[in-house]
Amino acid sequence: MEKRLIEKCYEEMLVFLKDNFVEKSGIESLEDENNITDIIHIFTAMRKSKYRDFEKEKEIKQEIYKNLYKCTELKDFRNRNRRCVLLLDALNRKDTY
Repeated sequence: MEKRLIEKCYEEMLVFLKDNFVEKSGIESLEDENNITDIIHIFTAMRKSKYRDFEKEKEIKQEIYKNLYKCTELKDFRNRNRRCVLLLDALNRKDTY
């Protein structure tokens, strides 16, 4: 079950990161941000899992960097930017949070 939960977290991270957030309404964006915040909390609680997939995490980090670049380029989407930073932090930490 732990392995499936980690895999689901990775899946949800990629759904969030690959979504075209620029075209979303405020309510849709808020729902996405709340959902990814929940995923970040779950993943952080499981940060020491033996089922972490570091290759998958490299892919996710690249998507995070793309999102952060886009947010910076647009000078907008502060909430999304924050979620991306929290997600990156969760992926980078193993022992503390």
